[in-house]
Amino acid sequence: MTTKKDYKETYVLEGTVNWAKVQAPDENDKFSLEFEPDKEGIKLLKSLGIDIMTEKTRTDKETGQETTTIVPAFVKMKRYAKDPEGNLKKFRIIDANLEPFTALIGNGSRVKVEFFAKDWTFKAKSGTYAYLVGLQVLDLVPYEPKNFGKFTKESSGTKTAAEDDEPAEEENKFTKKAKR
Repeated sequence: MTTKKDYKETYVLEGTVNWAKVQAPDENDKFSLEFEPDKEGIKLLKSLGIDIMTEKTRTDKETGQETTTIVPAFVKMKRYAKDPEGNLKKFRIIDANLEPFTALIGNGSRVKVEFFAKDWTFKAKSGTYAYLVGLQVLDLVPYEPKNFGKFTKESSGTKTAAEDDEPAEEENKFTKKAKR
């Protein structure tokens, strides 16, 4: 079992990031991402006892049927946003020039992640998890929402507020919400 002093050793890996939720904590007060390391990174992660995922299973909400998809090797990484007293923890995100970085990070961005490995146990299960320390964005793929259900950024053919004799302000409120 890993001891607390072992957590001081951090590692840095370079790879591709997906589903980066690192500018603000998610609904569970965590920063998180899915990281695709290179071959050397996979070796390091395995040597630390961290599970590398190579497939995803999804359940269709209507039929209840599960489907499994083979995906590039990736590991989920997280960081708790608050300490036990409820104070927000610092989380470094920098760019290739070591300057603070605040833009949203799109899938496929090339990054370096700094992390430490920590053992966990919950009920009858246990393992080792990668906890984020910092993130450096090397090659940004800007985040852009692709669609909102049947709504897409490119869709047209709908009436504008002026055509419907509705106040333009109402349409602007919707547009602002949809662009996020």
